[in-house]
Amino acid sequence: MFMAVGVLTFACVAPFGTVQASTEVYGLITSDTTWTKANSPYNLTSSITVASEVTLTIEPGTIVQLNKYHLQINGTLIARGTSNDPINFHGGTPISTGGWAITTEDNDYSIVFSSSSTNWSQQTQSGCIIENAVIGNFVINCGSPKISDSFLGNIDINGGAPEISNNNVVGGIGVYAGSALIANNTISQQNHYFIGYEGAIVAQRYDRNNNVIIITRKATPFVSGNVIIGNISQVAQGIGFETENAIITKNTIYGCYGAGIGFYEGTGNALISDNTIYDCSYGINLNETGRLYSDHNAVITIP
Repeated sequence: MFMAVGVLTFACVAPFGTVQASTEVYGLITSDTTWTKANSPYNLTSSITVASEVTLTIEPGTIVQLNKYHLQINGTLIARGTSNDPINFHGGTPISTGGWAITTEDNDYSIVFSSSSTNWSQQTQSGCIIENAVIGNFVINCGSPKISDSFLGNIDINGGAPEISNNNVVGGIGVYAGSALIANNTISQQNHYFIGYEGAIVAQRYDRNNNVIIITRKATPFVSGNVIIGNISQVAQGIGFETENAIITKNTIYGCYGAGIGFYEGTGNALISDNTIYDCSYGINLNETGRLYSDHNAVITIP
């Protein structure tokens, strides 16, 4: 059965025995669209773009199998699962505890927020938002979505002012531009492979120089209240940055081969305060030429 919706075509497979129906999707979404749990899994057969001023809504419990394609948001994505019925963006195998396992292949595709995507507004409760979801990888290119209460693989932030809060991030975060709020997450990353949710093996991103979080010169993030875990000896630093415009405060950082917080070089002013760092070779390693303010940090190193 084929049903055309704008220029997006759905190919539905009727259920047979215990096999769940699936919906094939591809192309450009040009009108407001809802993906439902009843019609999932949604299988991408090519990359999908949500057009500007168009909203894609994804219901709790929906499975979206990206199949190594991209879901690009130029308009609005509303994907709000629940703690008991999360949205799954990669189609991993459900675990007996009710969670989902992220596998190595999940890092080959992503959700991408472009500069034309709708910014999240806390005041109006509108705009791009992902809550209670499982995502292998996503990229923010100048967009400002809210990502919260989710289990995530890798995050790349290339601009905008996104809110990344209350998530479990197992692949680390690269902050390359923009003024992201990164708050109250648990964030980890390992050198080659590391153990993800419920024992799944996940591949690490090599472009972060073995930092759990890397912050480059064009970024001015606020990083606060996170638990940042090195996990194995090959993780060089918890937070490595080369900008002096970051605010890094009230984080707990441990288990790193190098420093809990390490500064490379840069210009501007940074604030590093009220962090707790332990089980690292160094607490805070600052370049002597940098202009940084560091105070009230609790550093207990255990080589």
